[in-house]
Amino acid sequence: MSSIAPTTALIVDDEPGVHHLMESLLSRLEMKVVGTAIDEDEAVEQAGKLKPDVIIMDASMPDPETGIDDRLAGIRAAEKIMIDCPAPIVLATAFEATDLLQSATDAGVGAY
Repeated sequence: MSSIAPTTALIVDDEPGVHHLMESLLSRLEMKVVGTAIDEDEAVEQAGKLKPDVIIMDASMPDPETGIDDRLAGIRAAEKIMIDCPAPIVLATAFEATDLLQSATDAGVGAY
């Protein structure tokens, strides 16, 4: 048994099925999921509290107050996380757009 601690991850996505899928995939890579979040505010809170080694985050999540899907919620969360508690962020999304990629890069997202 190795004495090296596993890499920790925070999963941010509003779909519970994605949480389960990502946790399964990350466990195969011997990573430990230390938390999950479903929206921008929770992502920032959990990142600050848990200090994960990496954050896997969807770009689009619902607004916590209105429930309306917000395509840039993950980008805003990434900006806040990079200021308060920097961690590598992987943006996992079904969207592919030049403006989204540029916004993610500007926010400090390390992979798309």
